[in-house]
Amino acid sequence: MKQNRLISKAVHLQKMLLMLCLSLFPMAWTAYAQSNQAVTYVISGTVVDNEGLGVPGATVMVKGTTNGVVTDIDGKFQMTLTGNTDLECACLGYDNVVMSVTSKMSNIVITIKPSSEFLDEVEEFVSCLFVHAFRQP
Repeated sequence: MKQNRLISKAVHLQKMLLMLCLSLFPMAWTAYAQSNQAVTYVISGTVVDNEGLGVPGATVMVKGTTNGVVTDIDGKFQMTLTGNTDLECACLGYDNVVMSVTSKMSNIVITIKPSSEFLDEVEEFVSCLFVHAFRQP
């Protein structure tokens, strides 16, 4: 009889332990799922040239997507992002720049440099116009 009582208590203890584990599982899963959700945040910044002047009309995009904005007349921009990501900045006449951003950044400055290839093409175009303008009929 004493042995049956011990077995009964052991079975009861196992059931209680199982119920405790099953009741804690949803809470642990919810905490895990919430910790893995991407954080949405707003980031603002300025695109400047190598002299520190704002570049108007530059595009700032999330690399590999169509999510992007265009800088205002002072080179400033603001956009909503999700998670850590790479921003790609592009503007005609400048080399593209890629910058990694996180939710901990607040006001970023992206410096872009003039493209030497673009300047060569402009110089060549202007030379052709100049020669054509002064050609004698």
